[in-house]
Amino acid sequence: LSTAQEILFFWVARMIMAGYEFMGDLPFRKVYIHATVRDETGRKMSKSYGNAVDPVEIIEETGADSLRFSLISLSSFGQDMFLPDEFHHKGRNFLNKIWNAFRYLAMKSGNRPGKLDISVVESNSANLRLGEKWILNLLNRCIERTTNALEEFHFNEAADNLYEFFWHEFCDWYLEISKIYREDDPYFTATVLPVSWYVMTTVMRLLHPFVPFITEEIWNRASSIVDLKDELIIKSPWPAPCTGIDSSGTDEIEEIKQLVVEMRDVKTTFKIPIIQQMQGVFYGINALKKDELRAIVEFLVKVKFAEVDSSVASRTAGMVVRNWDSGWYAVSISGFVDPAKERARIEANLAKVRKTLENTERKLGDANFLKNAPERVKENTVQLKEKLEKEIRKLEKNLALLSLDNAS
Repeated sequence: LSTAQEILFFWVARMIMAGYEFMGDLPFRKVYIHATVRDETGRKMSKSYGNAVDPVEIIEETGADSLRFSLISLSSFGQDMFLPDEFHHKGRNFLNKIWNAFRYLAMKSGNRPGKLDISVVESNSANLRLGEKWILNLLNRCIERTTNALEEFHFNEAADNLYEFFWHEFCDWYLEISKIYREDDPYFTATVLPVSWYVMTTVMRLLHPFVPFITEEIWNRASSIVDLKDELIIKSPWPAPCTGIDSSGTDEIEEIKQLVVEMRDVKTTFKIPIIQQMQGVFYGINALKKDELRAIVEFLVKVKFAEVDSSVASRTAGMVVRNWDSGWYAVSISGFVDPAKERARIEANLAKVRKTLENTERKLGDANFLKNAPERVKENTVQLKEKLEKEIRKLEKNLALLSLDNAS
C-alpha cells in the first residue's frame, strides 16, 4: 500500500482492523509512506493555496521521463519533498546526458559489419585491461546497490545511485579514458566498444522503471548496432552482476583520477588552457610507472611525463611541484607563466586576504558586536570568515606550487 503519513490512523489502521474482522488476515503487509510535496517556502502544495505545480506544463517542456526522474530523486521515504521552481532540471539534464552518450557510442560504432557481441565481455574477461575492469566492477556495485535500494523501497537512493554512476563514472571518466585508443585499434574494436555498450545497455535496463520512454527508444535504436537478446527492453531480465571480473589493480584507476583532477587544477590555477600540451617529470609515483596508466594521465591532462631519479636537480626553474604518495611530480609552466611575477601576485593577494580575516576575527571577538548586531549580520560575518579562511588555504596551496624545494 502507498499512502500519506497524515491518514495512517484514519485510513490505514482501519483497513487493517477491517481485514482482521472480515477476512481474518492483513489486507497488506507493506506500507510505503510517500513524501508530502511542499513548495520551496515549506507550504504544502495545494490547489486551494494556488502553489501547485501543473505536471502537464513540465511534461510539455521537458518530457514525462524528466519529471518522473526528478520527483523520484527528490522523494525520500516518509520525508517531505520541497520543490523549487526548477526542480525538474536535474532530470532534463540527466536525460540529455544519456542521449548524448548513446549518440557518441553510435558514432564510434560507425558502419562496422554485423552487430557487436557484448557477451564477449564475460567470456573474454581475462584479457581486459585496467580501465575496462574498473568500470565493470563499478557497474557490478551499481547493480547491487540499485537492486537493494529498490527492494527496500528507497527509490531516491536507487535513482541517485544510477545518476552518479552513469554521469560521473561512465561518462566523465570511462568514455574519456577510452579515447586513448584509435578507432582502428584491435583492442578498441574487440573490447572497448563491447564493454561500453555492455555498460550502456545494462544501465538502460536499470533505469527503465524510472525513465521508460527514453530507455525503450535507446534500446530500439541500439538493437541495430548491438546483438540484444530481447526485442523490447521491458521484456529483458533485470541485470545481474557480471561474474569473473578481476578487481585487482582497479584501485590504481581511482589514484590516477585524483592525479588528473589535481593536474588540471594546476592548469586552471595558472590560467593555462586544458588542451595546452606541457612537459613534466615524476619520481616515485607507482601509477605513472605503468605505461597504460601513464598514457591515460598524459592524454587527459595533456602533459608528457618522463620518470627521473629523486634528485631535486631534475626539477628546473619554471616548474610547479606537488608531493604525491611517496614521490612527487613537477610540471613546467615556462612559456605560459612568469613564476616570479606570479609568486609576487599571490603573496600580495595573500597579505590582503589575511588582513581582512584579521579584521573579521576582531569583529567576531567584540562583545558589543555579538550583543547588538542583528542575527543575519552575525551569520554573514561568520560566513565571511569561513570564506576568507578557504581563500587563504587556496592561495597558500598555489604559492607552494611555485616552490622548487617543497618535495624531497
